[in-house]
Amino acid sequence: MSKKIGIIAVLMLSQFPFVAISKETNTDAAVQRLVKIAKQRKAQGVTSEPTVTKDSTSAANVKVKKPRRVRVNRKNMSESEKMDYEITRISKRVDEINNNIEKFHKTNELLDKMEERLDSIEGKITD
Repeated sequence: MSKKIGIIAVLMLSQFPFVAISKETNTDAAVQRLVKIAKQRKAQGVTSEPTVTKDSTSAANVKVKKPRRVRVNRKNMSESEKMDYEITRISKRVDEINNNIEKFHKTNELLDKMEERLDSIEGKITD
């Protein structure tokens, strides 16, 4: 029993350095990227706003690019406002579904035409 525990312990310890090394390389690259961005900021003299570079795609830069959606506070709405909100939400969804159905029908028509062309080509080849 103690031999099994010893073998398991040795196996676990033997795999530990590889895990630490793989994490180190990822953090080294991240640290180098952050140092590069810090140097760029320092050179520009800007410290409060994040800079957008071609090389970096950090989460902070992505958040700056995307506009925030304003959530509707439904608690303070009257019943009619709540109903209007739900109606607009449902109508938008219905429009999306209708557009998807139209696209589906168009693609089906194209596929039917392509099948007809293929049949005619196969008919010409066999003749």
